[in-house]
Amino acid sequence: QLRNWLLWGERNSDIDHFCAEDCAHGQASGVLESLDLVWARETGAERYVPERLRKRADALDRWLAAGGAVYVCGGAHGMAEGVDATLRELLGDGAVEALRAQGRYRRDVY
Repeated sequence: QLRNWLLWGERNSDIDHFCAEDCAHGQASGVLESLDLVWARETGAERYVPERLRKRADALDRWLAAGGAVYVCGGAHGMAEGVDATLRELLGDGAVEALRAQGRYRRDVY
């Protein structure tokens, strides 16, 4: 069974969490094993997805070693580019391309 980790970055949880029900259903059903939501306009140590990903580098390594997948949703410029650069920094270009070829690194960006 494919494991799913959704990394989602938006501006504000009050107005930009339009898929909250889908995310909750995904977690409840086991489709989403891990969910990281990061809100750029809210206070906190990590306001951007790449920052969260760097902080969770050890979890990312374990996740991928166990066959996990990474799904990235959000803005194509800035967030998605930053996540891709961070994955390449943490894993290397070859590993990222291998994940993509295996269908274990997917992006839904706009």
